[in-house]
Amino acid sequence: LPTFQQAKEENLSDLLQVMMKSSLTLYLVCSLMGINVIGSFSWCALAFVGRGRNCQVSQINRSEPPTCLSRRRGIRCSASAAVDGIASETSSATISTDQASRIWFPTRIQDSIDYSAIVERIYVRHIVTETKDMAEWVLQQYAVIASGSDSRDNFIDPDPFATLAKQISACEATKGEGGRIGWVERESKYEIIPKQVITHLFERQPKAGDILIIPSSTVGLSTTSAGQWHTIQVMELWTNLGFSDSKQEITDETAPRVVGSFAGKNSLLGRRKLKGHGVVPEVDVGGLTSYSIQTAGCQMNVADSERLAGVLQNELNLKPADNNRNADLVLFNTCSIRDHAEQKLYDAIGPYAQQKRKGRKNLALVVTGCVAQQEGQSLLRRFPEIDVVLGPQYVPFLKNVLEKVAHGQQVVATSPMLLLQHEDFMSKPVRGHDVRAWVNVIHGCNEHCSYCVVPATRGMEQSRSMEAVLKECLDLAAAGYKEVTLLGQNIDAWGRDFVPKRTFAQLLEFLDANIPTNMRIRYVT
Repeated sequence: LPTFQQAKEENLSDLLQVMMKSSLTLYLVCSLMGINVIGSFSWCALAFVGRGRNCQVSQINRSEPPTCLSRRRGIRCSASAAVDGIASETSSATISTDQASRIWFPTRIQDSIDYSAIVERIYVRHIVTETKDMAEWVLQQYAVIASGSDSRDNFIDPDPFATLAKQISACEATKGEGGRIGWVERESKYEIIPKQVITHLFERQPKAGDILIIPSSTVGLSTTSAGQWHTIQVMELWTNLGFSDSKQEITDETAPRVVGSFAGKNSLLGRRKLKGHGVVPEVDVGGLTSYSIQTAGCQMNVADSERLAGVLQNELNLKPADNNRNADLVLFNTCSIRDHAEQKLYDAIGPYAQQKRKGRKNLALVVTGCVAQQEGQSLLRRFPEIDVVLGPQYVPFLKNVLEKVAHGQQVVATSPMLLLQHEDFMSKPVRGHDVRAWVNVIHGCNEHCSYCVVPATRGMEQSRSMEAVLKECLDLAAAGYKEVTLLGQNIDAWGRDFVPKRTFAQLLEFLDANIPTNMRIRYVT
């Protein structure tokens, strides 16, 4: 085998070839002599060196996917590290910097969307202090009061931010209302809050639940210098669907297409004639009167179907159909965890597709859920009778999407999207039970287990703020519900996507202290 000195002088690829040939020779000799232990060891060494070489090739050729499993998880394997040690100091520094800045799967939803185009307004509250140290103390006190770890007999405030605003905020205009400012827009001016604070807020790209510290002026403000600091809590985002009002055919080709990641695209497609009678489907959304929802899959899909029913009943004034076949709008909430669940969808669509081919008007077919997110526009190629392919993240936008259908278009909405979180700003779900209820606390998953499709169909983790979760639970208690089940694809990851980070244990303590004692809390992943 070559020495390390020789390794520095020779080409890296030649070195690896020599090492692989030497290991193979040692394996063959040991096998002929019957020394199985040494033979097995040499074969393991051969596999290890080959794996390291694959890693190195992946680093050089950026267009090819990594072949090493540890690289797929974003971790450098030992063989690759050893090879890097042989290279020159300059190249090692370059590779290390490049790898440190490269992440295999995105974990932050803001990095996968055009934030400035999607987010139009932000609903905020603030606490004004005179120094940065005081603003940071406010943030610490918020966490202390919310978790019940203060000195007041484990008292947990149901709205700790509002309590702190009333006690210490220097803004007389908002402290009486718990620091509430309301909706702010990027280019607008407000008397209560400086424009540069709003500009900085939008530049930080927050999502609902984040708490940020922003100075009134970014010039000359040290930690203890005079000048106001704003501790801002983001309550909700006003987002748009991303489609213009144009009736032209639009296809968004800018979405990332990384295998295994949360990727998709939004499209508006013009209607074409169907096979058979040559009918061009027409849907008058205003003429729809009844709906049917067919749900497959997990508890999260059941909860999504309840929210979809809320949109259909509260925003579109539709009523549940007595018979699925007679419904004017048929919605399939799908599951893709197993192939059998996908095949059931294709079997169920068939009879409705046949009705549309025969000329039945005012029949809208909507496919949502994980199959919709996974297949996207390919569903329309298989079933051109479908009107809408809707990713789970677009559930609150169902009414907006159907308006596009009324213009004679097919809609595909599967690109990454920020989720609405507060029930005050969206339709309330139609519950399927009078005693127990589902409450979503986190959507998506960042784990990317090799056997699981969830991160690709449900997206990156997006937690709901604990204030929003508590309000939904209190509304359920007032309506007579006795049990809530907290839902999430990876529920104990709740809070780690917030700024600052929080934990699922803090959420449980916060809910337990503030909901009625006769209400039971369950949770499930």
